[in-house]
Amino acid sequence: MKKYSILFFLIFTAVLFAQEETKKFILKGGNKISGNVISETDSTITLKTSFGEIIINKKDIKPREVTIILKDGNKVVGEVLKESVSGFVLKSVFGEITVLSDLIDRIIVTEEENLLRGERSASEWYFGKERLVDVFFDPTGYTLEKGVLYISGLTWAYAINDKFDVSSAFIRYFWGDFNIRPKWQIYKSGNIESEKALAVGFHLHTRGPTTKWKYITESESFKYIDNLGKEVVENYSNNRWEPVGNYNEFMPWGEIFTGYTISNLKSDKKGRINYHSGARLTFYPDEEIMLRAWFAVENDITDKLKVLGQIYYDPYEPSYRETLESKHTNNPFDLDFGFIYAVSENFHLGIHYQPYILMFYYKF
Repeated sequence: MKKYSILFFLIFTAVLFAQEETKKFILKGGNKISGNVISETDSTITLKTSFGEIIINKKDIKPREVTIILKDGNKVVGEVLKESVSGFVLKSVFGEITVLSDLIDRIIVTEEENLLRGERSASEWYFGKERLVDVFFDPTGYTLEKGVLYISGLTWAYAINDKFDVSSAFIRYFWGDFNIRPKWQIYKSGNIESEKALAVGFHLHTRGPTTKWKYITESESFKYIDNLGKEVVENYSNNRWEPVGNYNEFMPWGEIFTGYTISNLKSDKKGRINYHSGARLTFYPDEEIMLRAWFAVENDITDKLKVLGQIYYDPYEPSYRETLESKHTNNPFDLDFGFIYAVSENFHLGIHYQPYILMFYYKF
């Protein structure tokens, strides 16, 4: 089963990195032309289309209107006159202004252009509708935006500011585990083309089992007298996975973690490919320190749909199959994959493989 999972992951990863090269142009007269760019000059673009090569005068291309949200909360709307790695030159109500990439938080294509193009996916969009603060249950380098309230089926979270949020697994309150999970983004750099972010935090619990498991190997003997009057001894193995920790007593325990993200804009400017890595240490009284480390790839398929693939090292998290069959493969590496879809601006849902978990959450 493991080799098939690895094969699936390799195919899945190949799909993640696949990018479409076709570009679409909207002309001032309302025509829409799509194809592969062969060459470009200061005044023209040569395009290979389904009906042959054509040359488009740049002055005939309808100007793109975008909304730029700056990191300090300011917003600028205007037509794009020039675009480069360093920033944008816009024609706005304030005149011609330059916006540097280092100051930009996100860029939104206006609804007018979306309607003109006839489909959302045809427009350029620099960020999807969701910037993940966790991949499944593992933290990324991002935190929630200031003032955002997050509620899922298991947890809640609130952002004090753009670099610090606090979350808690409220499902654990039912057995007296009043836990808290602060997370700080201690580093962020880059621009629209590529950025990096690093976050650290801890998760403190008052009681209850951890999310870790350990494999118990036990054997039992059973004696009985058979039909011939002889004493028979039979041995049974009682091997099983048990959670580390228990519900019955006040026993504080905790975790420390870090998450690192590299986020790159795709060449066609339709979303991003993000690379996440990190590690978490779990501390429980009288148990050895338990390590988990991971690497994940996140790809914007559309501005609403993300697909994710993850490989992780965790000797204390058995696979779904191992748990059901009470087996231990001695392989601390495993895979996870799934998707997240933005049903609306506030409601998101998804599903992933380990262990076939349906996810949903609201952001306000």
